[in-house]
Amino acid sequence: MNVATDISMIAEASIAGLKVEPRADALKKWVVIFFAAALLLAGLVIGGTYFSRARYLNVVQAQADEVLQQNENLLAEISQRLAAGQATDFKRIFEIRNFLAHQRSGLPNLTIIYAGKFGDKLALYQASGFYWGDTDKNTFQPAYFECTRNLDCDYLKKFFSGDKVDVLKKSTIRDSQFNIYIPYIGKETRFVLLFDSRNSYGKLGS
Repeated sequence: MNVATDISMIAEASIAGLKVEPRADALKKWVVIFFAAALLLAGLVIGGTYFSRARYLNVVQAQADEVLQQNENLLAEISQRLAAGQATDFKRIFEIRNFLAHQRSGLPNLTIIYAGKFGDKLALYQASGFYWGDTDKNTFQPAYFECTRNLDCDYLKKFFSGDKVDVLKKSTIRDSQFNIYIPYIGKETRFVLLFDSRNSYGKLGS
């Protein structure tokens, strides 16, 4: 036991005499490696989330495109009835909207966005959910569609001003909110089909 103790004391004294200390460059190297690994892991998580979201949006759009292609006659009818603009026409538009929205279990909320005029200003309206009108009295109360800056305002203004636009897809990274805008140009008028999923506390982008 004493021999072992003496050897231990000699070893400690030798190490103290050598004054062995961590090298500064080695410490910096480990710090760089740590942060590089953390950045790589974060990149993998963000990249995986992005591509997963993109695949999901493509699946939703594929289902929506399939439903719309199979019901081209109903889209044409929406265009005709929007141009006519009577209370019975809008009631029929809401009925068509409800039919299209329930053709696939994976489809999110569907809103039909159409344009009108308020004086000399462009006004955006929507058909989604409940129909507010009285066909017997030929009255209909339109609901405004509130676009969101840096999300869809410029897109919708461009489309309803007569320009051609592509499908617009917008989503957030942190959750399941997304918007898919599918433009339709009919013989009588044009409108946009908006498929969207949003949290209850607000619209995407707000």
